[in-house]
Amino acid sequence: MEYRFRHKNGDYIWVLSRGRALHDENGIVTRSLGSHTDISARKRSEEKLVFDALHDKLTGLPNRTLFNERLSRVIKRTRKDPSFLFAVLFLDLDNFKNVNDSMGHESGDELLKLFASRIQNILFDVDTLARLGGDEFALLVESLDSQQRPVEIAQRIRASLKNPFTVLDRDLYLTASIGVVIYSEEYSTSEEILRDADIAMYHAKNMGRDTVEIFNSAMRERIMRRLNLERDLRQAVARNEFYIEYQPIVDLKTSKLLAFEALLRWHHPQRGLIPPEEFIPIAEQTGLIIPIGEWVFQAACAQMKRWDRLHDYMQKVSINVNVSGKQLNRPDFPSTVTRILDATSLDPARLNIEITETVILEDNPYTFDALTSLSKLGIRFHLDDFGKGQSYLGYLQKYPLSQIKIDRSFVANLPNAKEHDLIHGIIQLAKALDMETVAEGIESKDQEAVLKYLQCDSGQGFGISVPIPADEVDKLIREQSTMAPFRFSVK
Repeated sequence: MEYRFRHKNGDYIWVLSRGRALHDENGIVTRSLGSHTDISARKRSEEKLVFDALHDKLTGLPNRTLFNERLSRVIKRTRKDPSFLFAVLFLDLDNFKNVNDSMGHESGDELLKLFASRIQNILFDVDTLARLGGDEFALLVESLDSQQRPVEIAQRIRASLKNPFTVLDRDLYLTASIGVVIYSEEYSTSEEILRDADIAMYHAKNMGRDTVEIFNSAMRERIMRRLNLERDLRQAVARNEFYIEYQPIVDLKTSKLLAFEALLRWHHPQRGLIPPEEFIPIAEQTGLIIPIGEWVFQAACAQMKRWDRLHDYMQKVSINVNVSGKQLNRPDFPSTVTRILDATSLDPARLNIEITETVILEDNPYTFDALTSLSKLGIRFHLDDFGKGQSYLGYLQKYPLSQIKIDRSFVANLPNAKEHDLIHGIIQLAKALDMETVAEGIESKDQEAVLKYLQCDSGQGFGISVPIPADEVDKLIREQSTMAPFRFSVK
């Protein structure tokens, strides 16, 4: 028999007692033998094994296994007593990866411990805070007196993070995106509740981080659509579902064709044409933008060489390819571009790479190195969507940029006086930096006339030409190649 008793110093002592009765020839007990063994050390080892199996080693918090056990228990209780309500909060630390990348994993671990301790101190004893892994935590809030209480707890957690954490004598600030699920009868397992809390947290991330979102069924539908789209996106390259349309960019003074912008299109076998704004963010988040982006480079450069053979004039035309920060930040990006140029025999001087203000503002060293090395080959870099975000003159001077692309939001309101003055200022800034300007989103002759008056160098938009499939460009070249002199016209 195993049992315990309290020592006078307050500790518990575990004892294993064993006994045996001795009988005479008539079966009568005459004596008994017994022993008492201190098994406290063994019990401590067993308890430690159980604790370690159910708790996070770093923070000491319950782990996913123990959290699911407690969550399953309260689900059963709620079924017996419908008046007993509970909620689950799913917490994910925003941009925690930056701490690990900049200060190392030891500092990241220390920050996680400090975070866990701070949050634990503002909760009730009955609540369960668990670390699910990485920078993800879950909170089980029992005995709800109102459906507003879990949101109040989430806001209390956010408020507690306003004060910094000190790691290696540095003050670090954290924010958290929090998803909330309030129990309802539709849930039968802990996995279902955690799944929906995770979905709500993901929605909070998409809403700008450092916010709280309560789960609703529409979120699940959006997530399922996204997951299905991600699955199909992974197969799209292999299935040859992508194609490129080419939007002409013309000289606003002469109307001559200067370049084409290569615009990626995806024709889904069931859903038809998927808008780029729907699938490009998924491609960037999943890393699929790397193989997709390489395919765009290869296809666009090869197409330019095919057009060269149709008419000599096309050899003066450039191709603009959009590139994301994910692509630029890869150390092998310059070698990928040069390999494609070599394979297609396209002159580097005819390749323009468009990057956004966001990429410049991140000021990643790989980006700077890529732009510097590729510009030495004659490749030109254009700053896309200028004015949409926050540009800094220092960055415009630092990076080897040759053109500023005026965002369509400014062009759309022309000839409004305010936009007129803003665009004039951008054009003058570009001239001072020895850069050209191109206006995107030109929809009307009036807008084109104003931009020409303001001495904007070039433009594109539906008012000039919609994006054209490659075979339509072929047709235009063939139709006009009989004219003397040849002048490619899309109007």
